[in-house]
Amino acid sequence: MCVSYIKHYEFLFECIYNLNNRLKKHIFQISNETNEIPDEPFLSMVTLCILPIATKYFSDAQTLNAVAIELHNKILSFQDFNSISDNARMLNTALSSIDLTILFSDITSIIPNNCIDAGELSKLYIKLTNIGKGTAFDVTISINNNDKQITFTKNVQIDDVLPGETKK
Repeated sequence: MCVSYIKHYEFLFECIYNLNNRLKKHIFQISNETNEIPDEPFLSMVTLCILPIATKYFSDAQTLNAVAIELHNKILSFQDFNSISDNARMLNTALSSIDLTILFSDITSIIPNNCIDAGELSKLYIKLTNIGKGTAFDVTISINNNDKQITFTKNVQIDDVLPGETKK
């Protein structure tokens, strides 16, 4: 049992160390853009707030995901963090732009003629590329059709599409 707790705390220490380094990089990057200098006590406070949260969740055998969510909420509720991150968010807001390509196959056709004839089955391929500079969040493809003989999956969830990323 002691070995288990030691391993959890070694893991926690590694998580805290990595989180602190990531926060420093992120906030110093923001400070270069906004000319604001983050203070070390702020970074220490954010890093140390994970310890009681993680201890609680590990003792209840919860997932690391729950720890990350609670930590995320605590960080965002800290007033100084919001003032720094809001400035960076305003500077870094970029728009996404989706380029959409729709293709189909008529491979069940006796003679492939790039036309969907009566009685043929066809597959519709949709390729989208984010050609903008910002991430497209929660992308959903909706297909509407007035012909009752032709059926589609109405909504296809794509999730987030990063700048320059292509999803099929």
